Amino acid sequence: MDRIVLTGGNKLQGTVRISGAKNAALPILASSILGGGECLLSNVPGVVDVVTMGKLLGMLGASVTVAGSRIAIDAGRIHSTEAPYDL
Repeated sequence: MDRIVLTGGNKLQGTVRISGAKNAALPILASSILGGGECLLSNVPGVVDVVTMGKLLGMLGASVTVAGSRIAIDAGRIHSTEAPYDL
């Protein structure tokens, strides 16, 4: 959707902030370990699924640093390719 057209008597103005999408963030987080270096992501939602993915990457050996809606993942020290069942 490129635009929304409203017809009415009051002019609308202002800013709308669009938050990050969990369904977009999860595959990006998973693919961050493929490069073997540091990956910086911003506007990442702090939902349970994203937090769990961060824990999983940490268990595989990646360094995961969260600062608000930003996540830094350094996959340079991945030591495992097997995900644990008990998160």
